[in-house]
Amino acid sequence: MAAESIELEQAPPRGNALITRRLVWSLGAVALGQALVVSAAALGAPAWLPGGAALQPAALPGLLAGTAVALALLLAPAWGEAAPAGETRGAFLIRAGFVGCWQAAACAYFLLIASRMTPVDAGGLTRASASVGLCAMLAVLLAGCWPRAYPGVALFWAVGAPMSAYLVAELFRSTPPGYMGWSANPSAEAATLRTWVDALLRLSPGTAAVGQLEGQLPGGVPMGWTQVGVFGLAGGAVAFLALRFTPPRRAQ
Repeated sequence: MAAESIELEQAPPRGNALITRRLVWSLGAVALGQALVVSAAALGAPAWLPGGAALQPAALPGLLAGTAVALALLLAPAWGEAAPAGETRGAFLIRAGFVGCWQAAACAYFLLIASRMTPVDAGGLTRASASVGLCAMLAVLLAGCWPRAYPGVALFWAVGAPMSAYLVAELFRSTPPGYMGWSANPSAEAATLRTWVDALLRLSPGTAAVGQLEGQLPGGVPMGWTQVGVFGLAGGAVAFLALRFTPPRRAQ
């Protein structure tokens, strides 16, 4: 009897499912949000709706990519904290990968629907979907490993980085060296500044996804699979450091 009681106490808790019900419902909400964007663009948003004028078929691919990235970043804390008690590190990685694959597939599906209303480059569609999936996977890893720091990291990653890049570009254009324009200035200082601004835009998930769709960044810098690979390597490095030095947060 004593041995049986010890075995019962040491037995792992039941219900240690890899894919939880909350995860399934939240992923369904992601698909629903993108479906609403497509429906609003197809049916025509009412004039009284704030931002309704932007819901035009020509702007639909960019809006879908931006919506997918925003939902991935906002819901990542729920996905990262949905781990059952006793979840292993490998299971946590598998769940993060599942979320990334789901996000990539959902984004690709709705971009295919959008291509019925406005031209969408097939290569750009694939690259943008891959960028969204990498963003979702990395967000889940960061939210699970650094739950307290994640809101600040996500805010800078999605909003602070591109805003800083655009602000620096506008400040440069307002100075005497910027009279020739952002891309035409041949000085070494301007080239260095453009390099840093382009790097921020490439690594920020929203501008990276939209840039992959359009094939270039707002400044005219081309975007391709090389940038997707760099984005994935950067995310993988951060995820490795997070998992190496900070254990995943497990729900009790």
